Formats: sequence, structure tokens, C-alpha cells
Amino acid sequence: MPLALPAVAPARALAAVALGAATLLLGSCGAIGEGGAVHASAESCAAVTDGIDEALTAFQQVDSADPAAAAASVEDLAARLAEVRAGIDDEALTAVVGDLEAEAAALADALEAINGGDLARATDLAAATDGIRRSVTEFTRLCGDG
Repeated sequence: MPLALPAVAPARALAAVALGAATLLLGSCGAIGEGGAVHASAESCAAVTDGIDEALTAFQQVDSADPAAAAASVEDLAARLAEVRAGIDDEALTAVVGDLEAEAAALADALEAINGGDLARATDLAAATDGIRRSVTEFTRLCGDG
């Protein structure tokens, strides 16, 4: 007879994977220097990078075995991105940060649903992570060291 695992075990595993993927993707934003921006102002790029760094510091402290804490941390990240976005004076960069914010919110929502036992929402984790990846690529294009 197969061993029946409680729903929380897969949820924790999915939360750990999502948290790790988001940390890696968003961490690449923080690696971008304050050098000359391709299209956005260096000041706006630095503000976004600083905001992401602050959020990631808290984000990385989360125990990946606690899906509720992971979801709350991702929600905090989305809120911090909203604060940063409000202070950006560049239209293209504002759009990219808005996309990052939306994908972080989608990731948090999926984590909360999975934590509640809705494992079918695992595909939403992949979609949000892909969205974050696209936004990070665009952020790099706008604010890269180039």
C-alpha cells in the first residue's frame, strides 16, 4: 500500500522551489550596477535595485518549509515593488516594475492556494516564475551596465 503524504508536504516542496526560483531571478536584479542605463535613468534604476535588494533581504530569511511565510514574504515583495514603482519617473521602467509586482502577487496567490491544499495551482507557480524571468530580462535591458 503506498504511503499517503499529507497535502502540506507537496505544498512545502512547491513553496521551496518557487521561493528559490524567485530569489534567484529577482536576485539578478540586485546584481545590476548603478552604471549607465540603456534607456532608463541611472537614478531610477538604482531606486529599483535598492528596493529589490531590501525586499530580498527579508525574502531570503523565510523558512522555505513554511509555505504560509513564503507567501507572506512574496506579498511583501510585491508591496515593496509597488512602493518603488510609485517613485519612478521613467515610463518603460515603471511598466517593468509593474510587471514584476504583478508576477510577485501571482506567485504569492499561488503559494497561498497550494498551502491551502490546491495543488493544481502548481502550474501558476511556473507561470509567475516565467513572468518574473521576462521582467528581469527587460529590467536588465533598460538598466544594464552597458
